[in-house]
Amino acid sequence: MRGMEEAQIEKYRRAIEQTVAKLPVVDGSVSLESIWLENSLPRDLITEILQQGELHLPENVRRIVSQRGRKTLLRREPVPEARRP
Repeated sequence: MRGMEEAQIEKYRRAIEQTVAKLPVVDGSVSLESIWLENSLPRDLITEILQQGELHLPENVRRIVSQRGRKTLLRREPVPEARRP
């Protein structure tokens, strides 16, 4: 039964990733509300998946915010550049 739940979560995760790739990005941010409007998944489910932090986001998306940008739900940490010898 647990494997079935994980498969469902993975399906929702992919749906969110595909949705984010299509949405407009403003100052590196995409809003929870725009994800919700585009794919109609429940906000609680979207928030739960965002909190797991295992999303593959486009390079231009640095964070996903809610409440008109007042709360950051997911922030992508910058990848440190490789040090040159």
